[in-house]
Amino acid sequence: MYGELDASGAPPLLLILGAFMAAGSMTSWVSAFAARRTVIIYDQQGHGRTPDTSRAMSYEQFGDDAAALLQALRVERADVMGYSQGGGVALQLALRHPSRVAKLVSMSATYDRDGGYPSVLEGLAAAAAGLLSRLRPRAW
Repeated sequence: MYGELDASGAPPLLLILGAFMAAGSMTSWVSAFAARRTVIIYDQQGHGRTPDTSRAMSYEQFGDDAAALLQALRVERADVMGYSQGGGVALQLALRHPSRVAKLVSMSATYDRDGGYPSVLEGLAAAAAGLLSRLRPRAW
């Protein structure tokens, strides 16, 4: 898993990105927080510089990955901010590993698709399929 750490020694903040985003897409966010926080940002499975694997992608799995990242960095507890898909991942991190989360901010996240309009969900699925069909495999 690829990640970046801007260590100022201040309380840690884990930023969790949205779908199709990579660490480099959040440089303005990292810069805004880095003066007062140790900022941790990473590319989720199949995003940016973290290759995909054969396991299924899920918010739960991504939440477990975030907990494993904190453990690997020896960060016992962090404030967590997730955006879009990252907001859903942040919710799963807090639900599945509550001892790792000090404060939680979840922005633009959905927790359950049951409240979504079917036409919106169909449009998102079509957009994702169209995007994925245009991507070319990269050598890692």
